[in-house]
Amino acid sequence: MPHKYVMLLSVKCCSVLLRSKRSISTIVPPRRGTYAKIDDADIAHFERFLGKDNVITKDVDEYNIDWMKWFKGSSSCVLFPKSADGVSQILRYCFARRLAIVPQSGNTGLVGGSIPVYDEIVLSLRKLNTHYHFEPQTGVVECDAGIILEDLDNRLAPEGYMVPLDLGAKGSCFIGGNISTAAGGLRMIRFGSLHNHVLGLQVVLPDEKGTIVKFGSGLKKDNTNLHMHHLFIGAEGQLGVVTRIWMNVIPRLPSTQVAMLGVPSFEKCREIVRLSRDRLGEVLSALELIDANSMHCVLEDDSFHPILRSDPAFYILVETIGSDERHDKEKVAKFLDEAMEHGLLVDGVQALSREEASYMWRVREAVPVALARSGYVFKHDVCLPLQHFYTLTEVVKHRLGLDGLKARVFTFGHIGDGNSHLNIVTKGYSPDVADDREEASYMWRVREAVPVALARSGYVFKHDVCLPLQHFYTLTEVVKHRLGLDGLKARVFTFGHIGDGNSHLNIVTKGYSPDVADELYPFIYDWVVINGGSISAEHGIGQLKRPFMGFGKGHEIEIAKRLKEVFDPRRILSPYKML
Repeated sequence: MPHKYVMLLSVKCCSVLLRSKRSISTIVPPRRGTYAKIDDADIAHFERFLGKDNVITKDVDEYNIDWMKWFKGSSSCVLFPKSADGVSQILRYCFARRLAIVPQSGNTGLVGGSIPVYDEIVLSLRKLNTHYHFEPQTGVVECDAGIILEDLDNRLAPEGYMVPLDLGAKGSCFIGGNISTAAGGLRMIRFGSLHNHVLGLQVVLPDEKGTIVKFGSGLKKDNTNLHMHHLFIGAEGQLGVVTRIWMNVIPRLPSTQVAMLGVPSFEKCREIVRLSRDRLGEVLSALELIDANSMHCVLEDDSFHPILRSDPAFYILVETIGSDERHDKEKVAKFLDEAMEHGLLVDGVQALSREEASYMWRVREAVPVALARSGYVFKHDVCLPLQHFYTLTEVVKHRLGLDGLKARVFTFGHIGDGNSHLNIVTKGYSPDVADDREEASYMWRVREAVPVALARSGYVFKHDVCLPLQHFYTLTEVVKHRLGLDGLKARVFTFGHIGDGNSHLNIVTKGYSPDVADELYPFIYDWVVINGGSISAEHGIGQLKRPFMGFGKGHEIEIAKRLKEVFDPRRILSPYKML
């Protein structure tokens, strides 16, 4: 690995990792800190103020294992506070006793952020879900952090409003966890990030008093302070525990239009992104890219039929949301006509009914499920400049050398915001991770979660990056090149959110090989940073990306660590992870 790559890093372990080319699967966590170990007296104390029903010490595996089956902690105690006061008492006591603690929402995360590394206490927000108030005149909702995202959206529906966030895991994830991970979702190209909508947060700090602080407010305009609530959006529970949210929600518009486009090349995909922004700007809500390999993988399931008559190199799903159905249909039709006239499309279909629109989305959501059935998955979720959105796929293909490793590489994602999902799939499982098919039923409960469904049939290395639009597909090409496409008979698949640069690149092989991991990590993250992208587009850092979080960040990491000391002076909250 060239020395210039090492110079990007500000975390010592990352430099060592790059020089040694160690696989991500061989990285060991930091040593256990000098925290106290929980004892019977601690359990009795928690039971006194929380109640015995809100303290469990047996059958705690579901809180110790992420549902991707990547990480397993050894916590012997899970606490269920029902209020901010309860959280405050817990943190105050843990501060005094120097007990490490991990906040946990719906446990649907993909990087191990809510799972104990050792024996940390789990603070579950499952029962912090009673407070809800909506003001229809202002469009501001106030709610507890433990409310499920889909439940919150359903409560707003009768008022004609919706949450400006849509995730596949919406039936399981909590709004507090969405805030703490700065979740992106399918329609970020339209509504922007959660930073645009969160007005205020109630946070409990892990200090001597378990201080309860309201950062921001419920007002749409409030310039009386430093807007510190933004520090907790995406902080992954490192600075405090979010217990209540004030959020600006959006009107639920009645008209939704969906079209599936067949595009002959990635260069023309980039032109489609530009044209869609120009012609559909005020109503454009989603741009999803699927490469031909990924579509073929979906169509191997006989329950799906082709949407287009042609077999293009790329498919783009376009969605608009507006208030006038007739106007929106005409607008989409004109957009399709213009794209055809300019030679950007080889085929295209506009949904004429809700059923057709729903089917198009089902095909998009089926991609990661289909890949998971193909075997072992090394999953990446990165953000890249649009010009490199697919290049990484080609690079990885070349790097792995497709004949010897028999891997398949898949890319999909949110091309509108540069978020690419790169997945390398094999038939085998890592010897270090248990094969847990029994949990398939749980997987199906969150089956709409596109970035996580690949775990259904195998071990998944997941990556979450964002790239500039011009590099959206470049990553795919880079991966293909890196794996050595000619000799190894591997398949490389690309799909994603082309509107926001989020590409999903998947590499599939017939069997697991540690050589694949050694070729992919840290190469992919290094390549993403070199080309102006982010190694974490949607899913955060957690345990999975901790060794790589310093890539391209420099002094920024040191400043973040100083903030950690201010809010969490004894570092009892979520140790061994982001900071």
